Amino acid sequence: IQVPNKITYQKMGFFVGKLHAYAESFLPNTGFVAKHWDYDGIISVGGLTSVNEYADRAQLSIIERSILTEAADKFYDITLKMGMNAKIFGLIHADLHYHNFINNHGALAAIDFDSFGWGYYLYDVATSLSKYDDIADFYKSLKYFLEGYRQVREFSSDEVLLIQDFLCVSLLAYTLWYIGLFHLPQFSARDRIKNSLSKLRYILKNPLVV
Repeated sequence: IQVPNKITYQKMGFFVGKLHAYAESFLPNTGFVAKHWDYDGIISVGGLTSVNEYADRAQLSIIERSILTEAADKFYDITLKMGMNAKIFGLIHADLHYHNFINNHGALAAIDFDSFGWGYYLYDVATSLSKYDDIADFYKSLKYFLEGYRQVREFSSDEVLLIQDFLCVSLLAYTLWYIGLFHLPQFSARDRIKNSLSKLRYILKNPLVV
């Protein structure tokens, strides 16, 4: 999908809700192996093991480094507070932004399951909404997305309040991944890093009204 609209986001929410409803009841066979998008999994997404290593590689300023550190610390606190029970943590796509959906005879289908693994369902939701142009665009896409999601799976008001935290986690993951590709000039990593850090800074400093 190249240009999402109201109906697209509703269909995206419906798809993700169905995915999570299935994942919540999934019982893996012995030997089933998948990535883990817990704290260590997110931090290592770009091939490094600490925020300082990423900041050094991308030659981040002191302010940019502090943004990255604050986001990472926030996710660490989230994992300690929430735990990983089956109601909130299960199999997720982990990269379900609108570019990874295709139109399949009027319904949406997902592609690019390279990041598929164990993670927070809220991370999946936040990642689906992370490609917004501005904060007004984010609010609209969240509203439409949840209209579709709630047709197939509960999404409580308490979970809505956590969207901001997991949007930080999603933007953190993308930033670290971009830094991991910093050595590829054709990827324009610097521009992508600056854009995601700008979004992160805003989200960290301005509570969302949801």
